[in-house]
Amino acid sequence: MKPKKIIVSQEQGDIYNKTTTQKTIPVVVALLNKARDEGKTDPAKASEILERALRIDPNNAQTYYELAKIKKEQGLFVQSRQLAAKGILLAGNDAELKNKLRNLLK
Repeated sequence: MKPKKIIVSQEQGDIYNKTTTQKTIPVVVALLNKARDEGKTDPAKASEILERALRIDPNNAQTYYELAKIKKEQGLFVQSRQLAAKGILLAGNDAELKNKLRNLLK
C-alpha cells in the first residue's frame, strides 16, 4: 500500500500533517481535530469525542494515541496503558506513532 499524505489544516500542527499508511475516514479526522481543541479546556469532552471516533473507526491507531494521552493526563493510568497497547498493535509500520504510544506505557 502506498503511503498517502493527510493534511487537515495548517493550524492543526504536525500530528495530522504526516505520511501514514493508515486510511483515515474524513469524519474521524474532523473528530480528532475537535477533540484536540476541546482537550485544551475540557479533557472529559475530548475523551467523549475520541470515544465516538473509535466507534466509527475502531482500527485508527492515532485515535488510540490521542485517547490514551488524555486518559493519562486524567490519572487513568490503567486505561491509558490499555489504549496505548491497542494503538501499538494497530500502528502498522508507523514507527513515530509506535514510539509515542510506547512512551505512554511508561
